[in-house]
Amino acid sequence: MTEERNSGDNIRGERRNGLRINGVPARGVKINGLRTIGERISGVKSCGDKINGESTKGDSIIGLKIPGTRINGCNTSGERMIGANTNGLKINGDKTRGDSISGTKTHGESIIGPSTAGDSVIGESSNGDKMTG
Repeated sequence: MTEERNSGDNIRGERRNGLRINGVPARGVKINGLRTIGERISGVKSCGDKINGESTKGDSIIGLKIPGTRINGCNTSGERMIGANTNGLKINGDKTRGDSISGTKTHGESIIGPSTAGDSVIGESSNGDKMTG
């Protein structure tokens, strides 16, 4: 018979410093998941509220790694819906630090266009106003 050190409540698991139910080392509340430091339901590694996702420090619903608000996307520090890697408002696009709708890499407002530091509508690489170019 093997005995393990235990500094907290242990229910069907291994070493534990907090409350644990049918899982692996956790420091916070954990239900049907793995290591968590915050609240978590059916997910993996979470530092905040998490529902059916992975690694999040903010609100996350069906998503991965997120320090801010996120819905169905990846890695965001601001508001984002169906997009990846953004620090500002972004809808259905990638990497943006400003407002972006269906576009990639932008530091300003961008609508269906990549790489722009100013206003860009259906265009690429612009530091000023640019339309279809």
